[in-house]
Amino acid sequence: MLEQMTLHPNDIGKDLIEDLYDSGLDVESISGAGNVGYHYNFINRIADAINFPIPQGGNVEKLAKILNLSGKLMKGRGDPTAWILSKDGLTIPPEVDIGREHLFTHTGSTDPELRRNVDIFVQSQWAEKQADVLNLSPVLSTYMKKLALNAYKISDEDVEAMREEYFSDEMIYELTIVGANAAAIVGLEKLYAVLFS
Repeated sequence: MLEQMTLHPNDIGKDLIEDLYDSGLDVESISGAGNVGYHYNFINRIADAINFPIPQGGNVEKLAKILNLSGKLMKGRGDPTAWILSKDGLTIPPEVDIGREHLFTHTGSTDPELRRNVDIFVQSQWAEKQADVLNLSPVLSTYMKKLALNAYKISDEDVEAMREEYFSDEMIYELTIVGANAAAIVGLEKLYAVLFS
């Protein structure tokens, strides 16, 4: 399940869910494991991509609050709802929906419209028809495609190309978070869509 969420989200189907049930798992344990898998897929992509000191400031504090909320929910405090239907029709855990919305609405070094375009572009990497470039430059598109599909292949040269284009380290960090979240959410949404259908 975790491998399909990470590498082949479109392969997640009812057969997988049935196999999970047959192995003794229930809806709560499957959805919980999927949520943990999402968080690792998100964090691992950031870790693979970023090889420079993380810019400090308000965004670090906001991310800490989001992760803290996630921890409280996993310990049984806070909103007990395991999933919700988000504004764009995704079936996802509430803290994931809150965190995703914060990525688009909070003030940062990058334009919110660019962040939304990055999100759409990255999620479309698993679609039959990939999204148009959506005002993403070739350099940014290449970086985001690698982040989505093969984050471990991002090199110092890729980051340097972003810097040469005009992106500061803080901008690269912000867009990497948005792209990593978008990539991780695909597998979670596919799993939840089948699990709760």
